[in-house]
Amino acid sequence: YPIQSTLLGTLRYDFHRRNLENDSLDRKAKQYVASLAWYPYPPARFVLEYSRLTTENLMPIGISNGLSLIPTVTATDLKQDTVALLVEVAF
Repeated sequence: YPIQSTLLGTLRYDFHRRNLENDSLDRKAKQYVASLAWYPYPPARFVLEYSRLTTENLMPIGISNGLSLIPTVTATDLKQDTVALLVEVAF
């Protein structure tokens, strides 16, 4: 049986938008993910993944609910890029 390599790719887009009645902030989160998986021969796999996460008006962890805002805590924006490489060999 000939060994044939395989290259697979995926793209994904996730989003979340939350605007509550008693909350003046319009909260948004978006994430883009692109990955390539290469299988050079059956027991080996290489996966490269890139993702970008952006948020607007994100409240810090510790707020019990989104309805009441603590005046001393301000909403922040975030932009984060991540690159990951997976190398797997099964034997």
